[in-house]
Amino acid sequence: MRKLLMMLTLFLCMGVQAQENQYLRELTEAVKGLRKADSKVRDQFITQLSEKNNPKITLMDDVICEGDEFKGAKANRFRLNQSVVYVYGNQNPSLTSKDDGMLSSKERGIYYSAIEKSVKKGGTIKFSIDGHVGQQEFSVIAYHPTAKFRITVTDGSHRPVTKEGNGNVSAVSFSVFRSSTVTLTVEYLGDEKNKEPFESFAVLNYNPWKR
Repeated sequence: MRKLLMMLTLFLCMGVQAQENQYLRELTEAVKGLRKADSKVRDQFITQLSEKNNPKITLMDDVICEGDEFKGAKANRFRLNQSVVYVYGNQNPSLTSKDDGMLSSKERGIYYSAIEKSVKKGGTIKFSIDGHVGQQEFSVIAYHPTAKFRITVTDGSHRPVTKEGNGNVSAVSFSVFRSSTVTLTVEYLGDEKNKEPFESFAVLNYNPWKR
């Protein structure tokens, strides 16, 4: 029992850090605004992220997703993936086509990326991310603020995460090499207020490209 308490105390002490990157915090708040499922709000989100002075963002099309993903007409309630594609197009107007190929979180010169997936109730989805360099930060946002879920982050060693409430969890920053593979696991435990058989989750990442 004493050993368990010591381990719990250590985990809590390691996990008290909040997000360190200011723009990642701003992105997290902006994504929370998409819970309103309103086209005007989504247009404002796209306009806000597309502003000239804001950092570029891309879609994490390159990550490998495995597990109990829910796919259907109602999936991905934030509509985040479509919104990020629009923002990417606005930030890169010189591209002749914004529809060819997939967007990648490993695109050099872009430090922020995002992806949305939906997970079946009681299910787990695993994101495998490689090719990133330096102090990584992640933010995971559930569509419903009351959603109960568990986040695990590992790059060979388990990394502590900080629960910040309002359906949001942030991974404490940790450093990786280009050869590292980061695995972020989302386990959806349920939500009494959500009658749908799934929950949508947005995953945001800050990748500084240097150690």
